[in-house]
Amino acid sequence: MVIMENVEKIIRFDQLWPRGNFPVMVRDTYQDEFAAAHAHDYIEIALVHNGRGTHLNHFKDGKVLANTIIKGDLFTILPGEVHSYANCKSYLVYNLCIGVDFFRTLYAEVVNLKYYGQFLTPERPAEINQLHLLPGRFSMAEEKLRRLAMALRSTSPSALLAVKLALTDFLFTVFDDDSGNWKLLESTFNDRLSQSIIQMEEHPERKFDLKTFARQAGMSCSGFSHQFKQVIGVPPGDYCLFLKLDKVRKLLENKSLSMTEVALNCGFSDSNYMIRSFKKRFGITPGNYRTNLLQIDR
Repeated sequence: MVIMENVEKIIRFDQLWPRGNFPVMVRDTYQDEFAAAHAHDYIEIALVHNGRGTHLNHFKDGKVLANTIIKGDLFTILPGEVHSYANCKSYLVYNLCIGVDFFRTLYAEVVNLKYYGQFLTPERPAEINQLHLLPGRFSMAEEKLRRLAMALRSTSPSALLAVKLALTDFLFTVFDDDSGNWKLLESTFNDRLSQSIIQMEEHPERKFDLKTFARQAGMSCSGFSHQFKQVIGVPPGDYCLFLKLDKVRKLLENKSLSMTEVALNCGFSDSNYMIRSFKKRFGITPGNYRTNLLQIDR
């Protein structure tokens, strides 16, 4: 997408961790309100876990594309791509940094990932460079990063194998799953919209009422829906349904709950509708999903 030219700051991997045992590192970074345009000589995968801000992609022709980033967003910066940050507030992000030569050794394993072309190749489309992970998928990705960080600290003779396995597991979790929602660049943000998203994620079992959410945000229903889709990647009603289904998946681990009880706890008045929605979203019925869990536990 972009070549490192006329960039004041180029961050090199050996400057980040000159004595590292592996050409991979995981950092938990606090981002200042603004960060000047810069580039890397490594691959960076960013997973936002607190706060919000604006991420800007800079192009050779002078064009700048900006996008709001909030908790649960994931995006990539490839070597040579120029980017910066603005308007960051309480912004914390996991930065997974991968040396280019090391990443090439994983090519055979990762090239078949569903979203490899959209996120990990220089030819990827500029308009799509973010996923918003649902809370359940976010927690899984966060756990994979913790396991990778543990592998990076290992002194075992087989530590390199552990690093490769943990890294490919993380890449599979975020780039080969349909539980993420695409986000287009050039989205904007509203503080009251942020509160709506937080309410939805904290209480997915509550009934979705577009008029109430729009009124609380001081917006029309159409304006709320439009801005919500820009920031999250899907309409608000769809997002609420995805959150309910994500909670269903968690409650299915409690094998003492009936399907009706799971449905009611997740805000479904009809277990049949829950079952149809779950299968459409995940490609498997809740009953079969629970059966698979039982087989794993044995």
